[in-house]
Amino acid sequence: MNRFILALYSLLFILSGSLAAYPQSPLFNKAKEEAVNRILSGYTPWTIVELNGKLTIPNLPMGIKPSVKLWMKRGEAVMVSVRAPLMGEVGRVELTPDSLLIVNKMKNTYCKESLADVTGKFPAGIEDLQSLLLARIALLDKGEFSSDDSSLVTMLQADDGSLMVVPVEAEQPLSAEYGFLTQPNGRLQALMVSIEGRPNPLSVIYDFYISGGHGLVASMPGSSLPEITLSFDKPLTATAPFASFKPDRKYKRLPLGQFLRSF
Repeated sequence: MNRFILALYSLLFILSGSLAAYPQSPLFNKAKEEAVNRILSGYTPWTIVELNGKLTIPNLPMGIKPSVKLWMKRGEAVMVSVRAPLMGEVGRVELTPDSLLIVNKMKNTYCKESLADVTGKFPAGIEDLQSLLLARIALLDKGEFSSDDSSLVTMLQADDGSLMVVPVEAEQPLSAEYGFLTQPNGRLQALMVSIEGRPNPLSVIYDFYISGGHGLVASMPGSSLPEITLSFDKPLTATAPFASFKPDRKYKRLPLGQFLRSF
C-alpha cells in the first residue's frame, strides 16, 4: 500500500472516527457499477448555476467577513465576486478554458495568465474546477465523473458503504497523486492531493446542509497557503452573469507570483 493511500485512510479516520468506515474491499463488475450509480444519483444535470455564500480566511485586514457570489456556465466560465460589508466588491476571479483573471480591488492590482501556464504539470481544466465547487468528483482534464470513467478509477468500499475513489496510475498527473472519499450515500466527503516535494497533502473537506447548500474547507498544513472556508446556499439556476472586469488606468497588472505575494 503506497503512502498516498495510507494518507487517505488517515484522513478518513479523522473524519469518521470509526474503523467501520475503512474501505477494505476492492469493487469489480456489478458491485462497482452499483457504487458508481450511487455517486452519480446526486449529480443533477446543469448548464448555468449561481452559488451565494460566505468566505472565511484567517487574518483578513480589518476583520473583513466577505460574501461570495459565484456564477458558472458549464465548460465555459467561472466568475467569482467577493464583497465586504460597507465596501462593495473587493475581489474578483474570472476563469475561462484559456485564461485566469484575479483582481484585488483594495490594492488596484490584477493579474491575467493563461490557464495552461498556471496549471503547469497539473492538467486541470475548467470543468474539473466546476465539478469540485459543486461538490462532485472530477477526473483531471475530463471534468465531472461519469459511468464512462469507471475503468479509470480504483474503488474500495467500507462496511458502512463509504467509498475511496482513486484514479489509476495512468490517470494520475506527473509528480502528484489525488483521490476522493465519499459518504455512504455517495456524496463527496473529501479530496486529497499529494504533491511531490510537499511535506503535507492538500485536503478539501466537504459538508452538506439541510437547506440544500454545501460547504468546503481547503487546507495544506506546512505551506504558506491559508485555510479557506466556503459555505454556499442552495444553488440557483438560469441566472445572468455579472459584467466582466475591465481594468482602467488606476489598476496595475502584476505577474501571478508578485500578485499573490502582495496580499
